Amino acid sequence: MKSKLWEGQAAHLLVLAVLLIPVIGFAMQPGRLHGSWLDLSTRAWYAIALMIPILHQFGVMILWRLELHRKALTRWLGKHAFRAYRGFFFPGLIARPLSLVALALADRHTLAAPRWILYLIAALMFPVLLYLFYSIARYFGVERAAGADHFIEAYRHKPLVEDGIYRYLPNAMYTVGFFALYIPALLFASRAALIVSAFQHILIWGHYLFTEKPDMRRIYGQTADG
Repeated sequence: MKSKLWEGQAAHLLVLAVLLIPVIGFAMQPGRLHGSWLDLSTRAWYAIALMIPILHQFGVMILWRLELHRKALTRWLGKHAFRAYRGFFFPGLIARPLSLVALALADRHTLAAPRWILYLIAALMFPVLLYLFYSIARYFGVERAAGADHFIEAYRHKPLVEDGIYRYLPNAMYTVGFFALYIPALLFASRAALIVSAFQHILIWGHYLFTEKPDMRRIYGQTADG
């Protein structure tokens, strides 16, 4: 198959550019971002919570494509390629919700909604999120979820997962997985954190459509949901 190293990335960047318009516009409105946490302003946490998913998502894309199309990481690092990739992937993945927690704490009590409604929504999200984590650990595998099939040939022969939550939601990580971002915004009633959560959630679908789906076609010869 002909190499298409940056296939879909113009559209991926366009999604990012369009999403940045409202989130930057919100931050520029007077009085929208005030307060602080750990001696950092809400505005600073807002910028951090935006930059982390952008750097993480496009960093993953670059590493995936370099390995899938050029075997670049394997040529440079040999058997340590996937381990090195995980050293980038997992800290970035953890930093996404942590940055939202920090932003929600800095911007707490700015969401105009009854607290009991916010708590109820968070309470409904939490068990679904736990079921997803269980399904990943039990059926999907953490390494496969991280993109092991871009690095390790054996993963490319595994069947699609249709057990656990994947029986009902083939794209569970991209749908209910992002409940982990909304829950801090709801618990701390943070308007800014809710906006950035939605930004991150919509942005990840750009990754799915314009990075993962083309990669799945190349790896498996078909469109596969994950």
